[in-house]
Amino acid sequence: MVFVFDGARTELSGLAGELVVPPEWLAEIAPDALKRQFARTPYAVSFQAGETTVILVTLHVLYGKAAVEREPELAAIARWLADWARQENRWHHNLVVLGDFNIDRQGDALWRAFTSTGLVVPPALHEVRRS
Repeated sequence: MVFVFDGARTELSGLAGELVVPPEWLAEIAPDALKRQFARTPYAVSFQAGETTVILVTLHVLYGKAAVEREPELAAIARWLADWARQENRWHHNLVVLGDFNIDRQGDALWRAFTSTGLVVPPALHEVRRS
């Protein structure tokens, strides 16, 4: 994993690590949905430019054999990110998620699982065939 950035304009602000699901969430998500953790562990790094802190989270959701297999993982990451965003907002940090979500289209079950916790997809991506 590599993050490329302009060191003259921004700097690492100290956070770098993998995101994991708390054990108590596993039963709530769906029995055996995550096999203990995310299929491909999301990674987070924080950067600072002036007074602004941005936390980037990379995400690559398991594709699986059918779309329904992606829904528990999308719901879990959405919950994790929403909880984290509420905490980070206290310090006015920006949380940006990027990667391959394997969501087929706006409004489908996968989209709803990802946005169910208040996460927002930029309007420019609403009509993209797949994200």
